[in-house]
Amino acid sequence: MVLFEVFCGRVCFIKDDDGFLLSAPLVKDYYKKKKLDEIVDPTLREQMSFESMNQFSSIAYQCLHNDRDQRPPMNLVKKELEELLKMEVSLWFS
Repeated sequence: MVLFEVFCGRVCFIKDDDGFLLSAPLVKDYYKKKKLDEIVDPTLREQMSFESMNQFSSIAYQCLHNDRDQRPPMNLVKKELEELLKMEVSLWFS
């Protein structure tokens, strides 16, 4: 959920001024319906490439699997996020 909190710019389980409540079931539903663009932080949308956003959300979604054994290990999550950061930095400075 922490990755989706970063991605959406909202804290989970706390209702924002706009009445939006971020939760794992809600995020999973938005992800499955390919509607994350409706809840992603608009500032991130401007700063991240579409490919990075898709990869980031995929990693975050995998971390929400109900079965702990199906979730990726943290060292893999860290590695994938570092690769995304490298990709974004290279885009900024190219």
